Amino acid sequence: MDLDKAVRVLVILALIAGVLFRMFRYFRYGLSKRVISLPSSSGVMPPSPTAVQANSQLPTPPESSKRPGRWRSGLIAAGVWVCTNIILWYLLFGLRALADVPVIWRLFAGVFANFYLFPLARRLGEKAARRAPENPAPGGSPFTD
Repeated sequence: MDLDKAVRVLVILALIAGVLFRMFRYFRYGLSKRVISLPSSSGVMPPSPTAVQANSQLPTPPESSKRPGRWRSGLIAAGVWVCTNIILWYLLFGLRALADVPVIWRLFAGVFANFYLFPLARRLGEKAARRAPENPAPGGSPFTD
């Protein structure tokens, strides 16, 4: 392999690694419940001590909103996204009927379809995680009542 080809492969691998890093980071931010933006500093007053005391008496969240359900929804969302992308890219580049369509238009279609696949996969993951029981049945099988 000549040097030019090796540099091209390394650049493509670096781009893919950057995209994967940002995608996983944004999925992690999307699964977190805290606010990730900074509040405005223009004229915002710190809360009074009575407001802080009132906020400290808030009830703790229920057990169902803890980590395992959120991890499950994230894994399901990632699985849905990967499976739909495999099907999408096979349809775009594996079918002979689309062989005459220029590659750039098929790439645009695949990238823009992902703008709809991300929210769809997240919604499906959250739905599936809500349906699944947090504590499995005593017998160990999730299908027994």
